[in-house]
Amino acid sequence: MPVENHVTGSLAALESAAKRLKLSPEEKAEIHALIEHHLDMSATIQRRDIFDPATVAGFAESVTNQERLQRLCLLTYADIHAVNPEALTPWKAEMLWQLFVATSNYFSRTLDRDRLHAHDEVSLLGRIKACAEGGSTQEIERFLEGFPRRYLAVHSPEEIAGHFGLYRKLSAEPVQTQVTATRHGFSVTLLTADRPALFSTISGVLAGWGMNINKADAFANAAGTILDTFYFSDLHRTLELNPTEIVRFRKSLEDVLNGKAALEPLLKGRESAIRGRAPKVTVETHVNFDDSSSAHCTLLEIVTQDHPGLLYDIGSALARLGCNIEVALIDTEGHKAIDVFYLTAQGKKLTTQKQELLKEVLQGTLT
Repeated sequence: MPVENHVTGSLAALESAAKRLKLSPEEKAEIHALIEHHLDMSATIQRRDIFDPATVAGFAESVTNQERLQRLCLLTYADIHAVNPEALTPWKAEMLWQLFVATSNYFSRTLDRDRLHAHDEVSLLGRIKACAEGGSTQEIERFLEGFPRRYLAVHSPEEIAGHFGLYRKLSAEPVQTQVTATRHGFSVTLLTADRPALFSTISGVLAGWGMNINKADAFANAAGTILDTFYFSDLHRTLELNPTEIVRFRKSLEDVLNGKAALEPLLKGRESAIRGRAPKVTVETHVNFDDSSSAHCTLLEIVTQDHPGLLYDIGSALARLGCNIEVALIDTEGHKAIDVFYLTAQGKKLTTQKQELLKEVLQGTLT
């Protein structure tokens, strides 16, 4: 690239590449951040003590979230290997891995602890107010107060302003939903007051409509308002081919959550459709607990075969045993589901006895 500063040149090239590839604003912003900070990881392992907690905390603050950390680590590895394969010595590769692990652990420990104090976020409040259609700064503060800081990392100010718009309508309708088409399917964002089995009920409605959940984020603010976003594939192209069905889909979800309709008929309609289907790839189920990575929660990690209704099965088991989901990190890799839940029971970490019982229930449900 005939530009002395290759970062500047790469960012300039991104403009035309983003148009050609039809990248969304969020995807473009993520690539922009990776280009801008692509030397940070390499510089940190060369010039800082990566075993110093302050170094890890500072690097994590610049990276902002777990997803970007993964991308930045891969980019750093590829960049060093492409420029000079001999520069990637065993020592440097080990230091790169150590920094990745330390930062990943830092995100895990602070995910449920690092909460927003909205009054201090002057710049953020201004950006959201500029994007929002009405509402005072005080209302925005009440909405944001207590959300995990990760909420800011996974949603843009424009998206947060949209969520705030839904929040303002809660006094009129206790469940607010928004369905959006994405590059790989659809997403549904839902705001409502916290209640038992909320996560599993939403998952159940999606399964009943034949949707396959690829990813989900669950957040709660200090006032107990739940903000869940599910990203899903429309396996039967119901919403894609019949856009008017989006209205019926939203009403179905809202009616079930408001107690105006039962979930069971929806699920029974799908059971026969998926019964007997053999998976192309078999994934062994693993259920693990971690009490050390979070100050307030027990982490539950589940690796298992992905299938329609999986999150409903998991969420139902958690609800039956009185587990409250503080944070949910849901992802899939092909036929493998990798789900992490930050759990409490009566405001505390899960006891050893409850963990053992939950593991037994989940193993029986998912195997």
